[in-house]
Amino acid sequence: MNEQKNVQRFDAAVLMSLPEMSGELRQGWIDNPVALRDFLSGLCPPATKFQLVAKIDRDMTGWTCLEPVGAEEGEFEPTLCEFLREGENSINGEEMIRRAKEQGVLTGLRHAEAMLRNQERIPVEWRKHYLVFPEVWQGPGGGRNVFYLYWGGRRWYLVCGWLGDDFYSRSRLVGSRKLTQLNSPKG
Repeated sequence: MNEQKNVQRFDAAVLMSLPEMSGELRQGWIDNPVALRDFLSGLCPPATKFQLVAKIDRDMTGWTCLEPVGAEEGEFEPTLCEFLREGENSINGEEMIRRAKEQGVLTGLRHAEAMLRNQERIPVEWRKHYLVFPEVWQGPGGGRNVFYLYWGGRRWYLVCGWLGDDFYSRSRLVGSRKLTQLNSPKG
């Protein structure tokens, strides 16, 4: 009974929050409930979860993690985070890392590998972005690097990017939403 009341209160809150619309538009939604359901489903997409494992899957001979991110085994839900400010088209990689830390974006190679293992779960709309994981690594040549995923037309690829280069508007930091938090406007 309590859950039923909660559903009714939620329904009422949604109805009260609807913008005013013409009778014609309202009738269109009534006549096409499938389109209405699809539209409303887009407002609350299902969570995409990935499983972190304890160790990195690839051979990292010659690589050193300079700025590791703390990540426990278990599920995580990735989010995309913007790092450019208004009027910027690109910034240097080191500045991007500084901004990632400011935003609390703490993902790394293990997160990238988890997404790569189950790349069919990565939202299609993310294909237009380079998905950057701000954990800093030193490569065999001595440079500071981050790993990122990019869509190559048929699948996602994992590559590294030198932090001395600029990162452009097509790039997004990958954050991790804690799954223990409630998925609510306050959470």
